[in-house]
Amino acid sequence: MNVRQSTGMLLLLNNIIFLPAGNVPEGLPLELLPAEYGGEAPTIEELDSDTKSMVHKYHQWLLESAEFKSDESKREKKASWWGFFNGSNKTNNVELDEKTILKKFTS
Repeated sequence: MNVRQSTGMLLLLNNIIFLPAGNVPEGLPLELLPAEYGGEAPTIEELDSDTKSMVHKYHQWLLESAEFKSDESKREKKASWWGFFNGSNKTNNVELDEKTILKKFTS
């Protein structure tokens, strides 16, 4: 991850945790902070324009990737942990009941 990418992640975190200028936590590397926060990374405006240009560059791919879907009917059904409580848990087409559960624990 280069400085621009890591600084972009910091800006995302900045919007989430509202990191005000001047109150930078100790131990945070200066190369990750934008110039407005006293860091060595590019300014917020430069990072903003870089992000917008990348979104514009990959616009078509982003639209196409939104259409990717999986066929959930082909996905293997996994037994639910909660099935132990309601008796609906099936593994290898064998319904788990009290005897089979006790057999597993005593073996």
